[in-house]
Amino acid sequence: MSLGLELTVLTRNAAAFRAKAPHLAGHAAVTLIEGQVSDLSALDGPYDSIVHAATDVVRQDQSAAVVYQHIVDGAKQTLSLAERCGARRYMLTSSGAVYGRQDPLVSHRQDDDPALPGEDDVYGRGKRAAEAYMFEHAAKHGLAATSARIFALLGPYLPLNAQFAAGNFIADAMATRPIAVRGDGTACRSYLYGADLTVWLLTILVRGASGQSYNVGSEHAVSIGELAKHIAAQMPGEIPVLFAQRAEPGSLPQRYVPSTAKARAALGLAEFTDLLTALEKTIAWSGQRAREHNHA
Repeated sequence: MSLGLELTVLTRNAAAFRAKAPHLAGHAAVTLIEGQVSDLSALDGPYDSIVHAATDVVRQDQSAAVVYQHIVDGAKQTLSLAERCGARRYMLTSSGAVYGRQDPLVSHRQDDDPALPGEDDVYGRGKRAAEAYMFEHAAKHGLAATSARIFALLGPYLPLNAQFAAGNFIADAMATRPIAVRGDGTACRSYLYGADLTVWLLTILVRGASGQSYNVGSEHAVSIGELAKHIAAQMPGEIPVLFAQRAEPGSLPQRYVPSTAKARAALGLAEFTDLLTALEKTIAWSGQRAREHNHA
């Protein structure tokens, strides 16, 4: 079934995008434009909807103030674009980081939780400020605007060598080396599969109530240790799981798990892919990608 979508995709490097995802870059519905989210003055549409899902490249040598400004400026640029091109809807892909550290006694983070990130969490504070600017700007200009606060994900293109535990565990397992858990493995996360994410984001963009934020993620919590063991169990042979620390008796685990009651009740959204299936699909895709790279 065709949705009839026509997508203009801003990319920093069009050639790299084509090499990474030729099936997307070459699709008849997709037009690539090379540029930076920090300067969209050359774009004028027309576009019906704007999805801001980019944060400009942040270097390790940049200060917290520069990182924060990058995040906020990206929202300002895309909102200005929405105004110029007459867009009717705008969606910011935000983050669960806008709430700051989750109280370990709270099982699921609610959408209306007023908690804020700490002063040292420049990413969370930047996303929170981008949201605030978006809602204020949209209200002034009659733009229907929503925020999708994304939690942890699984699926194709999950980086295997970045700060994502699931990706690092898959990389260890694919290399047939022990899966290394940096902590004690008790921290709890939940994972939404990428195909589910696409359905959620499109639904929020089209049907989300203007001025509202929606948590996007899975409600089914799993400890990092359990996650590592699930990944090991899906690989041929015996893959040991090694923990850098032992859990302290009586200590409460860190949590990063959303409540998605609002999205489910208001928009009819649901998780379509369970954790084990999501892991199986992610591992299979990552393995196929590695084999293609090795034979290239």
